Amino acid sequence: MYVLQGLLTLSYVKFSNRFSIKPLLSWLFVIIFLVSSFTLFSKALIGIVLLGGVLLVLLTKQKLSHYLIGSILFLILIINNIETLVETTTTLFSAEIEYNTGELNDSERLFSGRGGIWQGYLNSFENALIIEKAIGFGINSGRTHNEFLRILIFSGVIGLIAYIVFLLNLIFKLCLSSLFSSQLSFVSVFSLIILLIDSISVVWGLYPFYLIVVIGFYLAAIEEIKIKNMIIAKSNAKL
Repeated sequence: MYVLQGLLTLSYVKFSNRFSIKPLLSWLFVIIFLVSSFTLFSKALIGIVLLGGVLLVLLTKQKLSHYLIGSILFLILIINNIETLVETTTTLFSAEIEYNTGELNDSERLFSGRGGIWQGYLNSFENALIIEKAIGFGINSGRTHNEFLRILIFSGVIGLIAYIVFLLNLIFKLCLSSLFSSQLSFVSVFSLIILLIDSISVVWGLYPFYLIVVIGFYLAAIEEIKIKNMIIAKSNAKL
């Protein structure tokens, strides 16, 4: 969570033009966050960081030299630590690798054991009363390791629908703000990706500070995009 908050902070400061960060320093921070995400043994975090890198290329306009320098530094890092990276990757995805090769038949061990945990909670939901399925049956535990599942158990189908509507509303606001009109688009889209991926693997709704930071950066980016669009529209109107 702290790594993701650091990435969002760096991105917002960079693309809002509130402060000046030298390109080499930005790349240094990015590499630090990449290394941190890999050494923390978090599949979700690695996925988020990789998708963030793709978004960075698609939604922002950087000088070719910046990409070149960053790529060279990253390749040097990989080459110098190739054995550690291979060993860490094998350890991190050991269950998934064994399952695909046929060495492991127990699917409950997949995703660091979350497969079995999810199945257990789903069985509890299936065996609940109709009223409990509708409004939940009071279990608000982070042990679900899934935000959608936590809300389903705690608040029932009604709560889950409300949560999905909340996410759809964020996406709708993002589309209305002119998605590709500003480099801040990266911050807003990246925030939503963090929320969606984390909803699958963790229960970020139980961490208010995390919710405030991620949603805060999202809303700040959306508002700045709107303001910049208004300024551009007024300038065009005067011309």
